[in-house]
Amino acid sequence: MTKAKLSKTAEKKPVEDKKSLEPVEETAAGAPENAQANCEHSKAETEAPPPPDAEQEPGASSAEAAPSGEEGAPAEDETPAKGVTLTESGSPAEEAAAPAVQTPVEPAAAAEPDPQPVCTPTSEPLGLCVDDVSDTSITLKWRRPERIGSADLEGYGIEYCKEGTDEWIPAMEGLTERTSTVIKGLTTGDKLQFRVRAYNMAGPSAPATLAQPITIREIMQRPKIWLPRNLRQTLIKKVGDTMNIVIPFQGKPRPKVTWSKDGEPLDPTIASVRNSEVDTIFFIRKTERKHSGKYELQVQIENVEDKAAVTLQVVDLPGPPEALKIVDTWGFNVALEWKPPKDNGNCEITGYTIQKADKKTMVRLSSSINFIIIMLFNQHLNLTWYKNKMDISNEAKYRMISKQGVLTLEIRKPCPFDGGVYTCKAVNDSGEDTVECKLEVRLLIAEYKKKTIHI
Repeated sequence: MTKAKLSKTAEKKPVEDKKSLEPVEETAAGAPENAQANCEHSKAETEAPPPPDAEQEPGASSAEAAPSGEEGAPAEDETPAKGVTLTESGSPAEEAAAPAVQTPVEPAAAAEPDPQPVCTPTSEPLGLCVDDVSDTSITLKWRRPERIGSADLEGYGIEYCKEGTDEWIPAMEGLTERTSTVIKGLTTGDKLQFRVRAYNMAGPSAPATLAQPITIREIMQRPKIWLPRNLRQTLIKKVGDTMNIVIPFQGKPRPKVTWSKDGEPLDPTIASVRNSEVDTIFFIRKTERKHSGKYELQVQIENVEDKAAVTLQVVDLPGPPEALKIVDTWGFNVALEWKPPKDNGNCEITGYTIQKADKKTMVRLSSSINFIIIMLFNQHLNLTWYKNKMDISNEAKYRMISKQGVLTLEIRKPCPFDGGVYTCKAVNDSGEDTVECKLEVRLLIAEYKKKTIHI
């Protein structure tokens, strides 16, 4: 069911605010021209497009789209909004254009600055040691820290502490940029501990401290080792040999003498040591392979020291070669092959020796081989020796002897290639005679040093 169209003079539902209705009644009772002008003005304001960035209000959109017919008329129980006039068609018109609503624009995110590097103290100085000491002063030296950090190194601070107290006293005002310093004005006889710290913007580093306190007294002669020339290279001894070395040194007051082996304190069961004011004696009665190693000598006055090292190598006979075998034979020759011994005797293998022996007698044929022939005829003979039908009379490897009817051929330093058929030919006025001697190698013995294996 549709509602009847309201006339211009139709009574409106009473509202609490009468002032807001007065313009509406005046418009209804006033001149038509003014009403028409107001209507056109309101329509123009309503149809005007909103600003680009303004949001359109839902009420204005509904008023503009509503037709003048029954469906577009306001309901009886609707009350006009405050500050709104009614047009002839009964639709409210805005008195003024709604203000544009501006959407806030978020500012562009500023680029984050690069993070500042964290400033940390440096690592501790390295290699702090005493370079010199006198009755009233001490000279210290050290090296730069391994890690400096992002801040520049500002310098070093030196402090000392008297033995028996915990109070660290600055040795100088401010910092020093050098890696050595002389601290003066010390009391003779005091036993002091020293430390050095590196400084940067973040503050001091961990301290570098001397290994032991220093007695402030003059070193009249710095410690020095005079290592003999023959001990400057590896000293080689055979198992069972005696080792007795004397190493002179200097230093006043008398230095402290210390021996070590491979970086560890010397075991008194390994060697005997006897020290005097001017030298040290190192003695091993009977060397063993376990005595091999690096021995270090240290002479020290306070923290001023000198060092020298002696390397001892005790060698023994090596083990036998392994896996000896014959790989080939041809004629009177043989080829051998073997592997090095597992135990080299704590020494480099320099070579191998090979020997051979007669299979029946097991007599080794090493330095020479002799053939002896007894001739029972005239001693006035012309003798010629042949090897495999080749004349060897003029070769230095062979020695021919004829004495009282006994002919001898000596082969010096025989080797596998000396195998073959040897012939002696004797000629005199009555004719000639020939004797053959055959040399065969049937047993091979490979010997390295004094260890022998048989095949």
